[in-house]
Amino acid sequence: MTAAAPGACGRFVDAALRLWRGLPAAVRWAGVAAAMAFLWWSSSRSPTPSPYDPLRAYLGNFAHFVAYFGLGLAAWLALPPSTPARRLGAVAWGLAVAYGVVDEWHQATVPGRTPSAVDLVTDALGAAFAVWFARARLAGGPPDWRTGATLALAGAASAALATFGPG
Repeated sequence: MTAAAPGACGRFVDAALRLWRGLPAAVRWAGVAAAMAFLWWSSSRSPTPSPYDPLRAYLGNFAHFVAYFGLGLAAWLALPPSTPARRLGAVAWGLAVAYGVVDEWHQATVPGRTPSAVDLVTDALGAAFAVWFARARLAGGPPDWRTGATLALAGAASAALATFGPG
């Protein structure tokens, strides 16, 4: 499948990604550290009691996909641009998933929070989507839209399992 010519939004995204990639490595890695700090802060908060709202619960679980997309993309962009795309993807994904393990462990220490393997799967899918996105936007060549759609749908399904699944 070939990609259509990018519109104004696509060109803006490409320019922003190239701009970020051109910043000094310390600044790029500060973005990774900021993403991790935000995730740590988010998972440190005890939930406030409220009536069950399935949509709110689902969006909270899907936020794992979005957050780890951000962490995976930040990691991709922090790595040296001269690194081969396949290695960039593996390292960025691995870093995000390893942090997801740390985050789930951390949640075990927060009152009202519990670690979840399904959350970790959603984290991993978000990071994988970031790798797909970065390859599609920065590594050249037409993106494989089926892979991107599959990752996004799997992330949505994983969030649904976390929300509505057994347990």
